[in-house]
Parts: sequence; C-alpha cells; structure tokens
Amino acid sequence: MKTVLLIRHAKSSWDIPELDDFLRPLNQRGYNDALKLSEFMQHHQLVPGLVVSSPAVRTYSTAMIIMHQLALTTSQLILDPYLYESTLENYVLAVNSAIAQTNRMALVGHNDTITEFASYLTGSPVERLKTTAMLVIDFKAMDNNVSLANTGQLRLRYDVK
Repeated sequence: MKTVLLIRHAKSSWDIPELDDFLRPLNQRGYNDALKLSEFMQHHQLVPGLVVSSPAVRTYSTAMIIMHQLALTTSQLILDPYLYESTLENYVLAVNSAIAQTNRMALVGHNDTITEFASYLTGSPVERLKTTAMLVIDFKAMDNNVSLANTGQLRLRYDVK
C-alpha cells in the first residue's frame, strides 16, 4: 500500500502587505501549528519517507519544521517549483514521480489546488483545507502508468486546533 499525506502550508504573515506572495513567511501561529502537526504525525506513525514541497517560503518553512521534528534529512526533501501557483496536473506529476521512491510521502502545497487534488484522488468532494490541515490518503495499488484519479481512500483528516 502507498500513502500520500497532503498538507496545506501553515498560517502565513501579512505583516508586510507589499511583500511578494512567494516570500511571505509563517507567522507565530503558523510556526506553532506546524509543530502541533509534527507531533500528531509522530504520535500516529505518519512519518513520510519523502517530502515534496512548493518552494514558496511559507510552504518550505512548513515542510522544514515538520521534517526537523520528525528527524528527516534534507535528502528527503524535493522542492518542486511547479507546485507554486500550480495546476492539478503538476500535483499529479509531483506525486507520481515521488511515490515511486517510497511507500509514504508528503506533499506540502497551496489552496485551492491541494484541495482540488484531494478530490481528484478520492473521487469525492473534499472540504477546503484550512492552514496546516493534513489529509491521509491510501492507495491499494499505485502504478506510475495509471491515473491516480478516484483511486485513493481518505483515511484521515487532521485540522490543527
């Protein structure tokens, strides 16, 4: 079985309104929420073998906090520039290329695409992901040559409180 953890980035700061969207950092709540998500992942044995992240500062920071807390190394991180201001097709490509390397991977991305991608994988409508939300989606069989559409089973949704 293969598992994909879909994670929306943690809460970002709007303290500098003119700052380019790509460069927006996490705010304190975002940092704290990423730590809480990491603890949940550790407690429920949801440690990915590989993390794919958008390189935007808020997603990269979310990924790095999680990786640090779960004792993952930077060799387990792929920064995919196609996940920022992205399309569903780019998320499909990112998962297809990464899941071949591990049984459990995490993708840290952005709304609205990450929510659309979750619906695409499960074949069911998924409620919009809040910041630092995580979906755990299992696949009984996954082949890089087969469409991921409607093949995943949503096992768990976690929203940091």
